[in-house]
Amino acid sequence: MSASGKTRRSVKKGLLAALAGAATLAAMAVSVTPAAADTGAMQVPASGRVTGIMGQYCSGTPGHGGIDLAAPSGTPIYAAYSGTVGFAGAGTGSASSYGNYVTIDHPGSYRTIYAHLLSDSVSPGQKVTKGQVIGKMGSTGNSSGPHLHFEVRRNGDRQDGLNEYFKCGRNYSAGAAIGWSFPGLPSTNAPAEITPASRYLTNNNADSGGTGAFRFGTSADEHFSGDWDGDGIDTPGQRQGTKFYISRDARGTDVFTFNYGFTDSDVVVGDWDGDGKDSIGIVSSDSTWFLRNSLSGGNADLTYDYGFAGSIPVAGDWNGDGKDTPGVVSGNTWMLKNTHAGGGADLTFDYGFAGGTKLVGDWNGDGKDTPGLWRDGTWFLKNSFTGGEADATFTYGRGSDVPLVGDWNGDRKDTVGVSRNS
Repeated sequence: MSASGKTRRSVKKGLLAALAGAATLAAMAVSVTPAAADTGAMQVPASGRVTGIMGQYCSGTPGHGGIDLAAPSGTPIYAAYSGTVGFAGAGTGSASSYGNYVTIDHPGSYRTIYAHLLSDSVSPGQKVTKGQVIGKMGSTGNSSGPHLHFEVRRNGDRQDGLNEYFKCGRNYSAGAAIGWSFPGLPSTNAPAEITPASRYLTNNNADSGGTGAFRFGTSADEHFSGDWDGDGIDTPGQRQGTKFYISRDARGTDVFTFNYGFTDSDVVVGDWDGDGKDSIGIVSSDSTWFLRNSLSGGNADLTYDYGFAGSIPVAGDWNGDGKDTPGVVSGNTWMLKNTHAGGGADLTFDYGFAGGTKLVGDWNGDGKDTPGLWRDGTWFLKNSFTGGEADATFTYGRGSDVPLVGDWNGDRKDTVGVSRNS
């Protein structure tokens, strides 16, 4: 994965999957960020299992006034709908049972309440959008364990229609539209659709014209590529906010979407479990990796800390075992890891220069990803984990383009491309 989540190579996992062993990844609780699925609908504000509904706890104890979603402490909480923050902080008096909580006022005389937070990240009077992170799940106030207590009120009255959607014991993913009508809530809260940009791809790592061009996404989005279906050919992907657009075909015409992560993060792409298919992940600004083994929302399948503030995340198959693992770049120092864990690097070397875009690919088809650099339309590719001169240097693209890497024709070698605002 390249700098700023903009670029990504993908080695042929479909052809290397036989080398991979089975991986068992512990499920952790980072979740998708909501983005509109049904216009006019509020959306699930956190991923978790329902332990309480309107009127009762799922144990059968009566007297509960909201929806409880249980997940590990620190799970992100998102605004269910756009509005204005009314309160954010520690409850006092009769509200002390909420612990740390946030309220958001919405059109149609609606108010949502998010209680028992570990921390909040908004302030009273602040405008927030549907899907914006507003805090983290905790267990403050009258709480027996980490969970979100979520209420929807209209004109002060709790809305028990939520029980039509939320059912005891079921798991829900943040970002799903809450299946209830929300009378009087305006249906004007959906994000704008993406508009086209152009991708230019080449099958040769040399000065040349593009062998393929098509429209996909915008240059304002985060662009990447991956072998999503394991057929050995990389196809487009992009992230707009927290919504991922993944194309099943090579020219960006068969697209599906899902929501995952949070906006203050870099996108990484890789085959984390060696099943021959690429999936996505995100890396937070404090170098926490949240990786997903499927192209869908939900909780992270693997999370760990690797890197440090200011380092650039990259991901690749460094040892040829068919699994992509983390790496970071600081200045021109590359620090690569052969396992999904924190701790020291397994490979450390200096290559390239400060600045430019860091990217990786299997340039010679040996099954291992090695470094590459892109600056102002010039590519510097290396076939080994060492310093020294580039093994291939050529010009392709313009300085204003977004560089791309992938195996566009299934020959087991990664080549280059660019995305250009059109």
